[in-house]
Amino acid sequence: MFKYLVLICFFLILTNVNCQYTYFKDIFKGGVTGSGTSDGTSSFLFESEIILNIDPFSTIRKAYLICYQYSFTQTNENIQLNFNGNTLNLTSNDNILNYNVHVSSGQNIKNKTFIKDVSTFVNSNQNVYPITIPDQSLSSDVSKFSCFYLVVLYENNIGSPMNFELILNNQNLIQPTNEYELLGLNPIDFTKDVSIAIQSDILWDSNSDGSKIYIDNSQIGIIGGSDSNNATYVGAGVKGSFYYENGYLFGLDDDVANNQMNGSDGIAIINDYVLSDDYINLKIETNNPEINIFNNYISFPLIYTTTCAEFPTQTSTDTTLCQGVTAQLFASGGTSTGSAPAYSWQPATGLSCTDCPNPIVTADSSRLYTVRIWNNDSCSVVRPIKVNVQPLPQFSGVGSTPTACGENTGSAIAVAQNTTPLPLSYSINGAPFAFSSTYTGNFANLSAGANTIILRDAFGCESDTVIEIGITNTTNAFFTATPNSGAAPLTVSFSNQSTNATNYSWFIESDFLGDNLLQHTFDTSGNYTVTLIAWQNDPLCADTFSIQILVYDSLIIQIPNVFTPNGDGINDIFTITTNQPVSVEYHLFNRWGNVIAQDTKATTAGSSNFVLPIWDGENYSDGTYFYVIRVVHDGKEYEFDGFLERVE
Repeated sequence: MFKYLVLICFFLILTNVNCQYTYFKDIFKGGVTGSGTSDGTSSFLFESEIILNIDPFSTIRKAYLICYQYSFTQTNENIQLNFNGNTLNLTSNDNILNYNVHVSSGQNIKNKTFIKDVSTFVNSNQNVYPITIPDQSLSSDVSKFSCFYLVVLYENNIGSPMNFELILNNQNLIQPTNEYELLGLNPIDFTKDVSIAIQSDILWDSNSDGSKIYIDNSQIGIIGGSDSNNATYVGAGVKGSFYYENGYLFGLDDDVANNQMNGSDGIAIINDYVLSDDYINLKIETNNPEINIFNNYISFPLIYTTTCAEFPTQTSTDTTLCQGVTAQLFASGGTSTGSAPAYSWQPATGLSCTDCPNPIVTADSSRLYTVRIWNNDSCSVVRPIKVNVQPLPQFSGVGSTPTACGENTGSAIAVAQNTTPLPLSYSINGAPFAFSSTYTGNFANLSAGANTIILRDAFGCESDTVIEIGITNTTNAFFTATPNSGAAPLTVSFSNQSTNATNYSWFIESDFLGDNLLQHTFDTSGNYTVTLIAWQNDPLCADTFSIQILVYDSLIIQIPNVFTPNGDGINDIFTITTNQPVSVEYHLFNRWGNVIAQDTKATTAGSSNFVLPIWDGENYSDGTYFYVIRVVHDGKEYEFDGFLERVE
């Protein structure tokens, strides 16, 4: 029955009903201690100590450092702090939950909960843990990390098994009252202390800005103000400082182990208020709803002795995946009871199954998963697994220079966006990856065509792009032909003046004439295309040049001896017709030897011959006239004289 209640609650979480968010739950023999510190709204260098009580004869089982970040824009998401002499970096990989908090100005501050596993930095012979937080300027576009709370589980195999649950706030704190339904608890031994602690921040006092705490609708006190450990910081909030051993709760700092919370006392023994052995209702209500200023609640450690036996489990560790990649998570140690599953994963987003031991996760965005592992139908533990999704690296630009045709002299440059995690490595066309300490990859000795560049970031995530290498062809094919026209048979000389070429092919029309053409005789008339193809290194890099050679028959000149300018469109003008283009100088005389027309003209193309109009006879009477005509063709002169009859 308990399994089904928890599964229902997990479903309700996804539908925004106020179930608890259990980040971590464990059953073991030993103790738990927790305490915290905060500088409130201060922005200066903060140095403090977190004071715990750890059994010196025990072994550290688990230690978590819990804090939150608040901002107006949520732009920053990292800080470097010193914890117990060790440098800790809190980044987006440690971000567990996001929520909003309402402030009196009407704004909603954006909060993020961060958790860091610090088990390796804690030991059973040390109870004082110094922590140093750097300067953090407060402004509308800067985030601030605050309220550091350390909880340590230690085991010593003494007494009955105890149950510890680290419950996180997963609600927007924008209303005066928030309730948390703590369902699916392990069986409680009410002969021992059932204990709860509160980690809060920015509570100015317990009167105007405090919060009423209820357990199963019974008010157990009003909290507010700053702990003794943070008394110099106004509004540093209440951190329940305690240790729990052998079924008993003990207070640390200014916290008192009794059944009430009061002021900066943030722990309580709640046996008298709990109405069920598997369910607790925790309600927090703003003491003065009219003020409603930034009362922030981060976590609620719940500790009690249980009749459950501890049992071994294993789960996946936190992992970073590239966006779009799939991976298998795993959990072991669970026992099915009847039809109830041994594992309950949540949320279901991105998982192939939620009741199996080894779901496949598809990495679309960073997300915290928890798996509840059952030992029987009423005893379970919860383990967190953070899947951090690394966005695929992106190119901000690519460029290339062409290669000389037939060679491999091209180059390319690829630039990654400056948000891509260094170091980067690049590969081109399947070559081994080469590391780059900058955002730029350079590639040389490239051939023409498409080249595929793969960019790999520090997490091994890859993106690719295709860049085209162009071709620069320096070969220039060129020749001269002398002459380029004439009567058949016509002998033409060719002079090859190509540059940057070592190989040649000559063609007349489609006939290949070899690699060297100095002279050629054209025996018949026609319009011939002479082509030279020249290249260097590679025929694919050839350049082509062509010249037209005009070859015609011997010159034919037709001079009529009569024309009829009667306007009928037939033989109206005295014309000369040739089969080749010519220039003509003419003189026309009347019968008394007077010049009546003279000019120099060149032929124009007719329908089938070259036709040159000479004289239209206008304003002259019919009769006999005389001409002297000099024709120039291909550098040669021909002279003709004779008579001409004008007849209308």
